[in-house]
Amino acid sequence: TSPDKVDHRCIIFVRHGESTWNETFNKGDRSRLSFAVFFIPNLIYALLVEFYLFVAGHSEESWFFDSPLSAKGVRQATDLRRFLAKAEHTTAAENDIIDLMTGKTKATGTDNDGSKASPAAQLCSSNLRRAISTVAIGFQDRMDKQMDQDPILILPCLQEISRNPDALSITPPRGAVVPSWTDKAISGFDYRRIFNQQVDTKLHNGNKPVSSNGLK
Repeated sequence: TSPDKVDHRCIIFVRHGESTWNETFNKGDRSRLSFAVFFIPNLIYALLVEFYLFVAGHSEESWFFDSPLSAKGVRQATDLRRFLAKAEHTTAAENDIIDLMTGKTKATGTDNDGSKASPAAQLCSSNLRRAISTVAIGFQDRMDKQMDQDPILILPCLQEISRNPDALSITPPRGAVVPSWTDKAISGFDYRRIFNQQVDTKLHNGNKPVSSNGLK
């Protein structure tokens, strides 16, 4: 549908799962005592993983730079997938939103009976791996249908602005998204097909400047 024919737009935000950076440096839902007691051991573990990735020649991997989903983050993204797959939700309005998110609602002018017809809603993600993985895992059932014109669109304007290294995208401009070791460890997750064939990076022109307001 062309933009000048759209009466209104509904934007649905999905928070990415916990990242390895969050696991190391953020308290999250842990008690303050637990976080304080285990902070140094967890930091040492993270540094050892980073050292291993470096000496093993995995230049595309990092615990700290463009930090991927942690094990907890993977569980959160998987929980999103389960939530979206529920047969019925609370209200009719909620069901309508879920149908948009899962691709059941088709775009105007397409065959609504065709299982591969273009969905009415576009999946978007920032250029950070934790966000891309959250969309790919959480919406895997939609991705598995391989519908027409239904990629995950990477938009650098959505990139988190921070001076921390976890907010620096390591995906090359307009290049392929490299799966992390946490992506590869997920049973039944076809990361190769999704990242190679169903992620559109044509608008990914690199990291957003720290001074940006998101519009430049």
